[in-house]
Amino acid sequence: MIWLPPLERLARRVQEIYLHIDFDGFAPEVAPGFVDEPVPGGLSFEDAEGIMRAAAERFRIRAATLATYTPELDKEERTLRVGLLIIELLGGLTQQSR
Repeated sequence: MIWLPPLERLARRVQEIYLHIDFDGFAPEVAPGFVDEPVPGGLSFEDAEGIMRAAAERFRIRAATLATYTPELDKEERTLRVGLLIIELLGGLTQQSR
C-alpha cells in the first residue's frame, strides 16, 4: 500500500485533516461521471476505502469534500453510487477517528 508511508510521515506532524476526494482520481469504469478526460489506471473503490480507513486510523477527519462530479457524464449513476458509499463510509469513520 503505497499510500501508507506518506500518511505515516504526515501523522508525525498533524493530528487533524481535511479530506478531499476527487472523482477524477478513480478509474473511469468505477466513477465515469467527472469533469476531466478519463485516464486508465485510477483508483478502485477498494483502494479509496483503504486510504480513507488508513487516514481515519491516523488522524481526526475534520471535514471532507467530494469533487468533480458531473451528472451528465455519469453512466448508470456509477459515480453517484460511489459517492454515496464514500459518504456512508466517512460517516462511520469520523465517529471512530482519533
